[in-house]
Amino acid sequence: MKICRFLALIAATAPFAAGQLYLLGGTPPQDGSYRGTSAALFRVGDDGSIKRTLTLVEAPRWEDDPRGKDLPKKDKPGLEWIGIAYEWRKLVLLTAFPDGALIVVDFDKASVVKRCSDADAPGDHLPEEWFADAPGHGPSFEWADSTPGDTSGLPNRIRGLVLDPSVPCSRSIFPLTPEDIKGAITHGWGGGLAAYASGHLGVGLDQTTGSLFYVVNRRIPLDYKVPADLLRGFDRAEIGIDDSHVLELCLIGKNGAYRDLILRKSDHTWHTLPLALERPTYTRGFGRYLALTEVQTASAKHPTSPGKEELRTAPSELGPGSWVIEQGGHVLPGNLYIYDSDTERIFTINTHQGDSEVLLIEGGTVYWRAARRLYSAPLTDSGVGQPRILANDEMILDTHYAFIKR
Repeated sequence: MKICRFLALIAATAPFAAGQLYLLGGTPPQDGSYRGTSAALFRVGDDGSIKRTLTLVEAPRWEDDPRGKDLPKKDKPGLEWIGIAYEWRKLVLLTAFPDGALIVVDFDKASVVKRCSDADAPGDHLPEEWFADAPGHGPSFEWADSTPGDTSGLPNRIRGLVLDPSVPCSRSIFPLTPEDIKGAITHGWGGGLAAYASGHLGVGLDQTTGSLFYVVNRRIPLDYKVPADLLRGFDRAEIGIDDSHVLELCLIGKNGAYRDLILRKSDHTWHTLPLALERPTYTRGFGRYLALTEVQTASAKHPTSPGKEELRTAPSELGPGSWVIEQGGHVLPGNLYIYDSDTERIFTINTHQGDSEVLLIEGGTVYWRAARRLYSAPLTDSGVGQPRILANDEMILDTHYAFIKR
């Protein structure tokens, strides 16, 4: 009995004993509403300290453009896109035009292992980007763009870039066919200030057959078909998560109604998310677990997100002001949910802070932030266990991703 109590004490006092917890700070631009920021890695100490270990992207410097626009200087273009692949233990960042550099960070090195600069990597404001385990190439970053000289404004080709650091940039980019988008891997939306900045893919829905498809120059049918009884009353669809564990699909009707569907890939069965909320959630995938951030429509009853007095009103090096969380006439009530796709159970975290989000679920532990505070708690059979505050620092305001260095 004494041994069990001693082990429990160790677990309570060493929240990430299996490795070192790192946070990624930085916020890509959202629909042109603000300019991109810098990006940096931070190590979370056992003593609650937050230490910057590496600046990955420097904050943009802007210069006047004769066409009436401001352009980022090439030496400091700022952050354009973030993607994280937990199964491959890689973090990928893209810098903005005119640099267009792709940066690969390895979890277990907590450092940059590959950087492909402007001549090699994709360009400005990609219409779509995702990960894929490309046949013959392995784990890759892929994107849709247009061939030189095309004036349609629509993507008509797909290219990929190998993430393996042993492959030089000059030999990393490869062409793909439109059908290759069927192998896309996406991990969904974030919450808080990162809600619009996370990887996802637009998808089409054939209402007659229930089939899903992408459009890259032409309609590309996917290997997914929504059962007719689940589709009835809905005419649009959006894929948030598509990885080796689940497909998360949000169906939307003309009257604003929605339904969140989960296709569990282990047994290829469809499930309706057992959570009745006013609006679709911001959803991010962590293997068998889905983390969901509740969204409400701004109203007299819910005029604003709670806890705004804790947030910055002006932008910082790593993030925009607090106004971003309420774009589009919505508020975030500070309710986080975790869905276990294996058991279909829902766990709840009430943060009472609109700018909050789950950053990581790993090893039976959930890590989340609420404004400038970082928490962890075990996931147990009875729900989310006793939360533990890991750190309290202003830098946490602008962190939207986390990983553990082993």
